[in-house]
Amino acid sequence: MADILPFQSESEAFYQQFAREHLPERRTQDIINDLKPVRMLGDQDTIARGVLFAELAVMGERGQS
Repeated sequence: MADILPFQSESEAFYQQFAREHLPERRTQDIINDLKPVRMLGDQDTIARGVLFAELAVMGERGQS
């Protein structure tokens, strides 16, 4: 079976690069707790949502290494 390769948008790539370079490692539960009050739809919390999801993605990358 073929691997599924995710294609990132420019904003997803930007947020993940930002998280890798500027944010300290945090516990997964802390990131999830920060996500709870964030609106998942609409434009109000777009940046917060992008950064927090990027943190989770970067944690996943670090865990695979």
